[in-house]
Amino acid sequence: MVTGLILGALIARVAPTHDEPFRRVGVILVGLLLVAGGITWLQRSRAYLLSTAQAHQSLTEGNTDAAIARLEAVVRRHPEFAPAHLELARAYTIKRDFAKAEVELKRVIELNPRDENAFYFLGYTELELKRPQQAREAFTQLLKLNPNNADAHFGLAAVFSSENRYPEALEEYKRTAQLDPEYQNVFYDMGVMQSKLKLYDDAIASFLKQRENGDDPENEEALAQAYEAKSMQREAADARQRAAQYQNQP
Repeated sequence: MVTGLILGALIARVAPTHDEPFRRVGVILVGLLLVAGGITWLQRSRAYLLSTAQAHQSLTEGNTDAAIARLEAVVRRHPEFAPAHLELARAYTIKRDFAKAEVELKRVIELNPRDENAFYFLGYTELELKRPQQAREAFTQLLKLNPNNADAHFGLAAVFSSENRYPEALEEYKRTAQLDPEYQNVFYDMGVMQSKLKLYDDAIASFLKQRENGDDPENEEALAQAYEAKSMQREAADARQRAAQYQNQP
């Protein structure tokens, strides 16, 4: 509409009478060229958004190398575009190139210090790099941003577990379950910590709670071991039978 108003004003200025058709056509052609140029510029200026979306689709389809190539091109041209850095970190993680993933995640945090996803993924990246202190710092910072973030508590539990600090890990798993009772595998991990602390009754309760969330041979095997620690051989045999059945399912 604005372009039409501008062209109308130009025609009124350059060719105000009907006996000047060539001038009018010239004004219209210039206007069309400007519109076409503007559309082309807009498409190119927003092409990185499309490239990032296409890279995300490539990751979803399992074509990680293509996604990385596309995302690396995006961040070269638009180094301030944090979503591309985050997606690139995810791609590097899939390739298990955790050192590069760490660089990209720190870049995201530099660009957006309140990005909760970046801190979460950075924590697990540091764990993969065998850096529990840095992982703890990432998850702790995430909790400062959001004290009720279940992912952060679960991540801290993983850090404590890697350091054999089982009581602290158990408390973080409990906090995770309080915030999100359906958090994946939280009751299994809680049961593992309770077993390590010889809290077998609590461990059995946790493994049975995990059973409610689906069939899991690892959960059943851990449950069997907890039953055996309590000399509950019949229950242990039943859990091991369940584990075998789940493993044999197609």
